[in-house]
Amino acid sequence: MPTETPQIFHGDGRSSENPADFLKSFNRAMRQQAVVQLSDKLDAYGDYLGTSSQAETWFKALSSADKVTWTAFVAAFEKRWPPVIIAEKTRAEYERDLLDHILSSTEVGKKTTLYDRECWTHVAWAAKTLQFATSAGIEQSTSMIWQVRSKLPDVVKDMLKDEEYKSWAEFTKAVTELKGNRLVEKQEQHNRQTQELNALKTDLARIRQRVPVANSMDALQNQFSRMSVNTPNSPTAPSTTSAYTRIPGTQANQNTQSTYSRQPATAAASQPFVATEELKTSVRQLVASMPHHPDTPAGNAAYGSQLAQWNAKWGEATRVTHETGYPLKPGTAAIGSSECFACGTHGHNGRNCQLPLDHAERLTRKEAAWRAIVSRVLGAFNRNRATPISLVVNYVPQQPTAWLEELIEQNEGKVEGSAPIVTAVASPFETINVIDLYSVEHISTTKAQLEAKEAVPFIHHITLKGPKGEVVRIRALFDDGAMVAAMCSSIFHKIKHRLHNWGPSSRKLRMANGNIIDAEAKWSGTIEINGIQADGNFEVFDSGGGWAFLFGKPLLQSFQANHDYKVNSITI
Repeated sequence: MPTETPQIFHGDGRSSENPADFLKSFNRAMRQQAVVQLSDKLDAYGDYLGTSSQAETWFKALSSADKVTWTAFVAAFEKRWPPVIIAEKTRAEYERDLLDHILSSTEVGKKTTLYDRECWTHVAWAAKTLQFATSAGIEQSTSMIWQVRSKLPDVVKDMLKDEEYKSWAEFTKAVTELKGNRLVEKQEQHNRQTQELNALKTDLARIRQRVPVANSMDALQNQFSRMSVNTPNSPTAPSTTSAYTRIPGTQANQNTQSTYSRQPATAAASQPFVATEELKTSVRQLVASMPHHPDTPAGNAAYGSQLAQWNAKWGEATRVTHETGYPLKPGTAAIGSSECFACGTHGHNGRNCQLPLDHAERLTRKEAAWRAIVSRVLGAFNRNRATPISLVVNYVPQQPTAWLEELIEQNEGKVEGSAPIVTAVASPFETINVIDLYSVEHISTTKAQLEAKEAVPFIHHITLKGPKGEVVRIRALFDDGAMVAAMCSSIFHKIKHRLHNWGPSSRKLRMANGNIIDAEAKWSGTIEINGIQADGNFEVFDSGGGWAFLFGKPLLQSFQANHDYKVNSITI
């Protein structure tokens, strides 16, 4: 056992010494040297004090009463140098430490020291992560696991099994059990691919270069001056000054929208762009200065204030540049997250956006320009931290050519004042769980209104929220005559991997022609409309392309909604 040697104590508050630690070190030294007599201990104590220091001055002036026993001496010492009460961290601070504890890609496959033992960096990271989770009091839950996992290097995420972890111990154990040698191989492979990609980009930039530009900032300003997000006036006559040629195209569902082919306007437009560090820093500061608010009443109010301040400072006619920035629409994808500049969601780009050019959900030209500028200067810097947001669009004809008639079986789906309609249904279907899509009252009123062109289907975006923060936005058909909430199976197959809580369903939907359609699945979770949330559930059926999501009476009741047919509005 090594001999304890206390450091010289001065007692003047210098950062290199701690009074309580000095006293502990002195006691250990006395026990090792078998010094037990009080007088001997006090004589030895004076030898460990700095000459003419505050501690020595205090010791010489100490009264005899404080030297009667060692306990009395310690009490006098702690009165002169009270133990420091540490500032304990809150749970929120530990959670912040947890998110800030990042394993960088440059550390993967390397070794470090943990508890005086050599180990792989991902093992040390996992041990420290579990400590933070335990300190935050969430080690037995799944809270924040998906957020921390999303920040791991790609090679680590690729080697982790695609499963849901039930606790932090299970998650960190999975990281710890990754083979270090395999991570080294994967990281080397990833580095080679990155180098090859960068080499290709460099070669491509050299090929594209035509006229040298003296200053990179001049090149950036030249390109920004040509950057615009405008809607052409005529679908058949392209603008002579635009860098785009407009070609009308027709989709399979006859929902006509414009497509574009990009052609360089001048030779200078193909100049390679290099963002300087000064420019990157300036754009980052501008992004941070305009918080992105959630799609809530408070968030929308704050967004309105941002717009008013921007217009007051720059003017409504001012073009957006890297110096002006622009506020972001609440509820849209985080900027710099590989989002679509046209609608602010993920999974596609502006050229492939399905929203019509005049749709209310499309972003303004100014915001689209700002998102394009940030992406060009900073790249997709928010991609790994952003909440995924999907846009699901399905064409809904405003004047249906066919109507779903209700077939009543016993009292299922019947409303007060309605009368049963006689139907011929084969006996094997008499014992199954069948849902009638529309009530009789709906057939006699809403249908007549539509045929008389007095009303049109009410369509509005809703948001489905998964248990891990997933967000899916869908255009829903609101109809209080529908006795069930349902999603079309064509949409279900597009987004089912983005949401959890799916389960099997034994329910069936009876159509107007007597056909009975099996439900493919059912979902339960949180549904949001303009910042208002409610728990709900829906079935998955094949609508035959009639609607993407049918927001029926059960969900309208969950939101306590009122439908005003005169003005065609729904109040929640």
